[in-house]
Amino acid sequence: MPSATIHYFSGTGNTYRVATMIGRKLEDSGYNILLLNVEKGGDAGASDLDVFAFPVYAMDVPDIMLEHIRRLPRANGKKAAIIAVHGKLFDRSKVPGDGGDPGYSHGHAHLMLKLKGYYLFFTASVGYPHNVTMLLAAPSPAEQAL
Repeated sequence: MPSATIHYFSGTGNTYRVATMIGRKLEDSGYNILLLNVEKGGDAGASDLDVFAFPVYAMDVPDIMLEHIRRLPRANGKKAAIIAVHGKLFDRSKVPGDGGDPGYSHGHAHLMLKLKGYYLFFTASVGYPHNVTMLLAAPSPAEQAL
């Protein structure tokens, strides 16, 4: 049976939610899953697939995820995927660009993983309601429930 490790860091819980959803989908496809919170550390062990999920901080990968990737052993062509979770302003687009943006996070994570010897075969970003309430009003309860 194939195995997958989901390496995740979650500041507000949104990335954790995405990581567990991905884990369930992979389990449904026959994978054994290890959900690895990079804050707590631990050994990723050997797996057939590594998924790296993180929130976008200042249009980039959080330092804690970059440090985690730096500490990983050489991958020698192992498959990897990146999932970047970013804020978005509105549930439905009102103006171009208000759907949020992963910034440079895909490119930065891709470069770091490539330098470690991973073969990146998938990248995606997921928009959740923003959480920068000092500049913008908090999302409505309906938007928060998404």
